Amino acid sequence: MYKKVKVLEKDNKLKVKEITDYTYAKDLTSSIITIDEVYEACKSLSIFFQINEKNKNLVAILGAKYNNFVNKEGKWEKNIYIPAYIRRYPFIFIEKDNNLILAYDEESKAVNTKEGKTLFNDNEPTQFTQKILDFMKEYQISYTKTQKLIEEIEKLDILEDVVLTINNNKLTGIKKVNEDKLNNLEDNKLLEITKNGIYKFIIAHLISLSNINKLKG
Repeated sequence: MYKKVKVLEKDNKLKVKEITDYTYAKDLTSSIITIDEVYEACKSLSIFFQINEKNKNLVAILGAKYNNFVNKEGKWEKNIYIPAYIRRYPFIFIEKDNNLILAYDEESKAVNTKEGKTLFNDNEPTQFTQKILDFMKEYQISYTKTQKLIEEIEKLDILEDVVLTINNNKLTGIKKVNEDKLNNLEDNKLLEITKNGIYKFIIAHLISLSNINKLKG
């Protein structure tokens, strides 16, 4: 999504307008999802695990070759959840000297000097900019929580590899919970994951899999 990331500098001329055109996300075939989004996202999106040496993520599948939920006019389909990973655009945190710094996509038409909400007054962040920062911080905290959740689920040894076929296109590199392995967990382990909320999350994940039939290609 991000073409040219630039650190957000104090500039009284900078504005940002509301994004209603999601063309920037039209090529995404999946999106990261955090644990705090799962219960809403599972109503309309299919959620899987994507685990490799570098990352442990929850992902919502948006298509096999393109984002099925952005139409030709750039509008997001009604009643389909929009992940925070996509909603945070054009902003992003980048790491510098072990600190997270707010940056944005310089090529985004949303950030400009003519229309929208002002980002700085007297070179100080406006309330609107503070809301952006708060949203980004909450997202980052939720992302970290999600990593820990996945680590706990990995310990249960109930995940299996999945190959999805969508209109003759195959998607690999994702995992889901194996229901037989889940059901065969020892009673004390089932009780533990019920009390700590993991079981509730797993059920939401399994329910979300029925949304695969919404994908066209």
